[in-house]
Amino acid sequence: MAEEASLPELFDQLRRRWKLAVLITAGVFLGAVAYVETLANEYQGRAIVAFAPKAIQDQAPPSADTVRLIVPAYSAYVTSPTTIDDVAEQVNVDPDDLADGVDATVATDTGNLTISVTLRRSRPAARAANALAEAAVEFSADDELVGGEVVVE
Repeated sequence: MAEEASLPELFDQLRRRWKLAVLITAGVFLGAVAYVETLANEYQGRAIVAFAPKAIQDQAPPSADTVRLIVPAYSAYVTSPTTIDDVAEQVNVDPDDLADGVDATVATDTGNLTISVTLRRSRPAARAANALAEAAVEFSADDELVGGEVVVE
């Protein structure tokens, strides 16, 4: 069985090898800094659009199932090349970069569309997410069954 070293013996060993300990620590620290510096800056802008059934004159309003069936089409609309090109022009972002960074998902069993935009700069990412959310709301104005509203910019 190995003997346990006392605290003074450990300090004595460290005193003798402090240069090696500092050298190893500095190497690990510099390696971590170098790795972090090679990572690309990415910022994410998010917006949430809530969809609800529209009231139809002289008819019962559509059910929640209608919302669950229709809202995924808005996800496809937001990520479509035409919409991305229009928004890229509005917010002065390269359409290819925007197309690569856009994601639109619908939360399960809800009418909430979450639009995420990941770009190298924070303000363009936020402006693009908000512009895509507004585009979805404008597109829903012509929809007879559901209407959208930006709830989180």
